[in-house]
Amino acid sequence: MNDVLHIIHTDITEYEREKVATANRKQNLLNQCADERIKFSIESGVRGDNTPFKNISRAHKKVVQKAKDNNYPYVIVSEDDLQFVAPGAWNYYLENMPADFSLYMGVIYNGNVEDQRVIDGFSGGLTLYTVHNNFYDFFLNISEEDHIDRALGKFCDKYLYLTPPKFVVKQMGGYSFNQLMCLEYGVYEEGREFFTGL
Repeated sequence: MNDVLHIIHTDITEYEREKVATANRKQNLLNQCADERIKFSIESGVRGDNTPFKNISRAHKKVVQKAKDNNYPYVIVSEDDLQFVAPGAWNYYLENMPADFSLYMGVIYNGNVEDQRVIDGFSGGLTLYTVHNNFYDFFLNISEEDHIDRALGKFCDKYLYLTPPKFVVKQMGGYSFNQLMCLEYGVYEEGREFFTGL
């Protein structure tokens, strides 16, 4: 198995607020990986296009392409602003990973889940997720003219998008490289069931 967490992180910053956000995210990640005993790899984010959501899409696709090129059966990916909700959340995520899926996501914002299946689109689902090798080609060919999570969410009826019984991560509030401003995500967490520990 390839239970290495591939974390997308951008060290390249142009503005002081981004430098602070980047440093805080990286330290937070290192602490969480140590606490959860996670094997991880830091993957470079993509900068260069003036359209942040396109850079984000390209960064995610770069990790999935690497997995495809190396014939991984699946790849586990996260963005650098994830926050595990309780000790043991990583193991809970792995233990509940099904054998058959297209995308397996640790949380979704917006969208509904029935019997662990995402049924009507989502956002925030790429905070922590796993792509099965049966879905690599589709993932790599998704349009970059929309936010990648929303673009993927349009195909919930055609592909098997699953979650664990309880969500295991939240998106950390603070500076958003996508929206280029500070955001909080608590409103999207209302009514969601999160893992509370073993």
